[in-house]
Amino acid sequence: MKTVLFLNSNPFAVYMFNGFIEQKHESIDHVFIFPFKNKQQTTFQQYRFFFLLYGFLGFIKKTIQLIKLKYSRKKYKNLIDLLSKNNICYEFIHDPNLISLETKLLKLAPDIIFAALPQIIPNNILNIPKIGIFNKHSSLTPNYKGVYPVFWQMLKKESKMGITIHKMNKKIDQGEILIQKSYKLHLSNSFDKNYWILINKTSEVIIEAFDLLESNEYQLITPEEKGSYFSFPQRKDIKEFKSYGLKII
Repeated sequence: MKTVLFLNSNPFAVYMFNGFIEQKHESIDHVFIFPFKNKQQTTFQQYRFFFLLYGFLGFIKKTIQLIKLKYSRKKYKNLIDLLSKNNICYEFIHDPNLISLETKLLKLAPDIIFAALPQIIPNNILNIPKIGIFNKHSSLTPNYKGVYPVFWQMLKKESKMGITIHKMNKKIDQGEILIQKSYKLHLSNSFDKNYWILINKTSEVIIEAFDLLESNEYQLITPEEKGSYFSFPQRKDIKEFKSYGLKII
């Protein structure tokens, strides 16, 4: 089954996808790497948001964590190292709306694309893969669609969180569901720790999704409920989060 990946330059991508890429590397034809932020967000705005979310001390702590991750001894230094060592072709691309992306995908003719990125995929790209484009989302859709779902699930004091693999369509995070996995949401954990739990579970969920698609023994489920959608947490949301004794990091 010819597979293409749409990933982003998130420093945690190597941890999310290492297991899947190691196991299915012979089926992965190409990887397109997109920016960590969407084009509507400047680098300054991105860092300002992180500073607001984590606070001064939390921002320093998070920066130290990222530095330690970068220089710690591990099997793969980063996403590029992961792809290179598994002999997978990759390239950087700035915008999913570029005509060059459509041209390259038509030439690759993939059966499926797995995506994990903040950019919205245009319709002409959605229609290229034979089976479809499947997105990884960190909630049990249709609830908590949008961004920072772990934050919002904690703020609403949910008892569980999860990962959904769904077929992408024109609407954000509203596609037919292929597979969902739920995990206990520990409110005593920090947002950061709960997010790491989902990072470490991502590969096994995508492997299961891949095997289902390859077997052709699957049924896509259309969400019956409208669910909920959330955007970036604002100052008041972060203040409320912390007022409940919840921790970011």
